[in-house]
Amino acid sequence: MCLYIKPLQFNSIMSSIRCANSLNATNISLCMWNVNGILSRKSHQCKLNDPFFIDVVKHTDIVALVETQASPDMSLALDGYVTYRKDRPKSNNGRHFGGWAVFIKKEIHLTGGLNLIKETHDYVWFKLNKEIFNFNEDIFLCILHVYTTCKF
Repeated sequence: MCLYIKPLQFNSIMSSIRCANSLNATNISLCMWNVNGILSRKSHQCKLNDPFFIDVVKHTDIVALVETQASPDMSLALDGYVTYRKDRPKSNNGRHFGGWAVFIKKEIHLTGGLNLIKETHDYVWFKLNKEIFNFNEDIFLCILHVYTTCKF
């Protein structure tokens, strides 16, 4: 089974996977946000520290951010989560573009049921193991950012 989540506005994509093959079904909540830069352009504060953001994601199992535009030395962390991330190299104008970060609840990470399959600067694949989560099938989750090089 493959689940694709199209990047939309943060408040419009909150999903839950429910796969049941017995009474011990597992729910996993997902959230994806195109942050258009992890630092606020106005305040230069990290969006991960925003109280609204924290309130929305605190009960979410997997939080995916695309277009983080972060440099490798920038800390990206959420309390209670394990962080996977990939930053793009600086562009010719000295800025960072693209990049992604995925935050997995520590409880899920510690089960060993979620495995990183492949990562590039544009996407990352995870496998959610059916035996650990009591799914009928393994679930493959791809966090993807498609960018355009066209100028309009």
